[in-house]
Amino acid sequence: MRSTDIYYVRAFEGPLHERCYRLWKMYAAQAGEGVRVIEVPNPHGWRHAECFNKIFHFARYQPARVVILTEADFLPTPDFAKRIEERLTKEAYGVEYATRDPQTLDPIFHGMPGGWMCALDSDACAEKTIDFEGGGGAFNDPGNQLADQLDMDVEQGRGDDGYGLVYPYGVHLFWSRHYNERPGTVINGFDLDDIKDYVEETIETYEELYGLA
Repeated sequence: MRSTDIYYVRAFEGPLHERCYRLWKMYAAQAGEGVRVIEVPNPHGWRHAECFNKIFHFARYQPARVVILTEADFLPTPDFAKRIEERLTKEAYGVEYATRDPQTLDPIFHGMPGGWMCALDSDACAEKTIDFEGGGGAFNDPGNQLADQLDMDVEQGRGDDGYGLVYPYGVHLFWSRHYNERPGTVINGFDLDDIKDYVEETIETYEELYGLA
């Protein structure tokens, strides 16, 4: 496997967030030789796209061949880096941006990358100018226009009867900025109590996977 640096953004604080961070630390402890996991604090001081720009412009001068940018609420399986590396056959690999129908909870895919997980081949991208801030796109997400800048594959996640998206290498929980909302809060038609129940159940599943339960 090629040397890999994984950067995950730590943006929010709270009990559920702490459990996500603990899972990433467990992943880092067992990831094996050649995989480095770096936590990037982003306590609301940077915009998300600016944070990704700073990470990438630092990462491109590091020796790792594969650079993965993700968020702390993306929970990795133990073989996360291996599965991502297998998919990285072009300059970049990413996930497709999705929103969710508040009535059916079905994911709605939009044919463009999302900023919650992308992997870059640092050698192939060495001469590229990559600007996440210029990639706001239709949904103001830093990954939306990444496919306009790079030759990349984009994979859809799978809805899971909850509020996240499941991939062969992990699950993205979403909604992390709202985990500390007061009980009974509804945002854009979504019941935050239901979302927090889903998040807690999913975290428990991954804690069992890593022997933390």
